[in-house]
Amino acid sequence: RRASAYGTEVETLLAVAVAAAGARVVSGGAVGIDAAAHLAALDRPGGTTVVLGCGHGVRYPAVHARDGGLFDRIIAAGGSVVSELLPAAAPHPGVIRGRNRIVAGLADVTVVVEGGGRSGALLTATAAAERGREVLAVPGDVLATGSAAPLRLLREGARPCTGPDDVLALLDLPERPPAGAAAGVDGSPDPTGLLPEDVRA
Repeated sequence: RRASAYGTEVETLLAVAVAAAGARVVSGGAVGIDAAAHLAALDRPGGTTVVLGCGHGVRYPAVHARDGGLFDRIIAAGGSVVSELLPAAAPHPGVIRGRNRIVAGLADVTVVVEGGGRSGALLTATAAAERGREVLAVPGDVLATGSAAPLRLLREGARPCTGPDDVLALLDLPERPPAGAAAGVDGSPDPTGLLPEDVRA
């Protein structure tokens, strides 16, 4: 929720590429990284979906749920704002955990860009891994509080996300763009890599 400039820039880069390629960006509509992802996907082919941590009748978070706010903009652009709850259901920690489970269930690939040591993003990543979905984490500044969640996931075996190609390569898109710098022109491993082939992940 307290996204850094780095995290916001990376999330915007990823969401623009994914939505432009035709995949839908799904997140929880929170302030910070979530908002950056939804905004970046507006008016792009894939579009975006918010999974609320409350009922539709509750204006939370207020900055996004107000008239003309982010949620209205998403709907106007053809996106969706969904909830499994009754309209008047208020947000609380148990509901938020349930919301994260739904996000993980809807997404083929979960990317954690930033988050503290007890971030809900870790719950989403865990739910995704339990369902056999791909989990990626963006490397960050080891001194930054917001890097705690992605660095923990990387230590525990999550794939590193160093740019849009890492996400696009895992999505089943009809015409995926070429893999870029991380691979050769035919998608094979880059022959100029620094590590011997037998130790590359």
